[in-house]
Amino acid sequence: EDYNEAVRLDPKNIEAWNNRGNTWIEKNEYDKAIDDYSEAIRLDPDEILPWFNRGFVWSEKGKYDKAIKDYNEAIRLDPKDAKTWNNRGNAWARKGEYDNAIDDFNETIRLDPNDVTAWTNRGNVWKNKREYDKALTDYDKALRLDPNHKGAIHNRAVVLTLQSSEAEHKEFAEKLRKKYGEQPEIAVAQSTKDATELRNEAQSNLKQSKNLRDKAENLLKLTIRGWLVVVLIIFLIDLG
Repeated sequence: EDYNEAVRLDPKNIEAWNNRGNTWIEKNEYDKAIDDYSEAIRLDPDEILPWFNRGFVWSEKGKYDKAIKDYNEAIRLDPKDAKTWNNRGNAWARKGEYDNAIDDFNETIRLDPNDVTAWTNRGNVWKNKREYDKALTDYDKALRLDPNHKGAIHNRAVVLTLQSSEAEHKEFAEKLRKKYGEQPEIAVAQSTKDATELRNEAQSNLKQSKNLRDKAENLLKLTIRGWLVVVLIIFLIDLG
């Protein structure tokens, strides 16, 4: 309400437009936020905050190209703002352009070596590129700066799990190579054959188990019937 009144009283107040855009973000009203930031940019294209904030909203909406374009303008206006480099790195990462993302996170870290988020974000990109040792190095640095950083803790655990799984796969592949040589089609065929034989054996055991169970049930029924006959005969003798 206050920002609405501020905009009404002074439609050229860039700060009011920008701040009202921030309140729209808090309410998840992204389109309204974009409208307010766009008006602030129209009033003063050399003001960095509306470019930065609109870039953030575009990224939240999944419009990464538009986000990157706005961050480009923000960086042009202030190349030393580490947060803008970090946010543009996130947009590149979400697009899957990991090398561009790493370049931006590198610059973020150069400008602010104590930015825990930048170390974690770069670690995440290394993780996605399956360069796990580099990812762990970045997560370790992030945790030295902030031992309780949840993102670094979680993703470090994920990387350790991935490393372990990959090592197991490599070990299995090496065993196949030693056993069957450099002929992967033979290894695959043999592995398939082994799996099929195990499945058939399991099915056979189940069938045998079912047959034994049926025989036991029949034997039990016959035994019960036999005892019933004996009891009946004894009862008839007593009557006689």
